[in-house]
Amino acid sequence: MAGIFSKVSAFARSPQGKKLLQQAQDAAKDPKNRAKVQELGEKLKDPKNRAKAQEFGNKLKDAAKQATAKPTDKPPN
Repeated sequence: MAGIFSKVSAFARSPQGKKLLQQAQDAAKDPKNRAKVQELGEKLKDPKNRAKAQEFGNKLKDAAKQATAKPTDKPPN
């Protein structure tokens, strides 16, 4: 984990990282984006929507596992 953190930290100090951080901060200050985040938070508080979001997240995890699986790790047809 220390290796990942040091890489992220080094990127944040680079010119590209500084530019990206500034863009993120500007986006966070935008009232339209704040309203979108607020709306998403309210949707996720609803149990029906939360279950859908969790199911979608599980599908994404499964797809990522399959995409990174070695050819020998795939189940036979």
